[in-house]
Amino acid sequence: MVGAFHGHAHNRKCQLDWHPLYVPGTGHTEGEGCEHIFSASNELARNTRHSTRFHRHQAIEQHFAFWNADKYAALSKSNSLSWMNFSPVCL
Repeated sequence: MVGAFHGHAHNRKCQLDWHPLYVPGTGHTEGEGCEHIFSASNELARNTRHSTRFHRHQAIEQHFAFWNADKYAALSKSNSLSWMNFSPVCL
């Protein structure tokens, strides 16, 4: 699959074969999840460039542990807001 935003750089045949809009089972995603993670972790390169191997791994582990905790907290907040907006009339 080619991400939705990268798809326009490819030719039409490639878009029809690999664009998320046309790939069964991709759901409601733009296919750019890795890009979000990479853009958030780019700062690690500058901060760990001259670190020892141990400290570099430690910084990466801490970064992604915080990333996971932050996304998990945002998910629970999003779910609780969705639940509060739920209308029992829809049942």
